[in-house]
Amino acid sequence: MADIDHHLQAATKENTRRSYQFAVDHYEVSWGGFLPATADSIAR
Repeated sequence: MADIDHHLQAATKENTRRSYQFAVDHYEVSWGGFLPATADSIAR
């Protein structure tokens, strides 16, 4: 693992990464959105 990868991995806890992934999945599946999202797509 490269040094930068190590630091990125250490920057957030596993639970935080799972929470972020759940939020992204929810947005994409439940709302049919794509990331990165535009302001218009979020407003809809």
